[in-house]
Amino acid sequence: MDATWNEKLKATQREARRQSQGHLTKGQVVSGRPVSFFSYMPALCVAILKDLLDLVFIGSLPGLGTIITLCFSILIFFLLMLSGSGQRYSLAKKSLILLIGTLTEGVLIGINMLPIETMTVLFIYFIDKKASKSRVELEA
Repeated sequence: MDATWNEKLKATQREARRQSQGHLTKGQVVSGRPVSFFSYMPALCVAILKDLLDLVFIGSLPGLGTIITLCFSILIFFLLMLSGSGQRYSLAKKSLILLIGTLTEGVLIGINMLPIETMTVLFIYFIDKKASKSRVELEA
């Protein structure tokens, strides 16, 4: 009797480990919404506006540019919180990528003329879309 109970326990632990690592068995579905480009449009519009301000040298001023970059990045972060697939670790990934993009633009002098914020939001969209496509229903 102990051997049967131990086997069932080990099988349950293996199944829990497999599911926590992202492996699905037949018939299981991972919850989440499909990613829509329109849900990223507000963040993308704000990023384009910020990059346009950088292009006309308003965002390139030393003190004012830093404040503008931080304010727009915080706004983009809040807009990205509302968009996407609702995946469990999605918000952490988005915020890390946005932080890297913002710091890259803020620290590297002269690179703020490139549309870094727009490219960052588009990169986050494509990452989220790829993750959404990988979460498909397995056929029985």
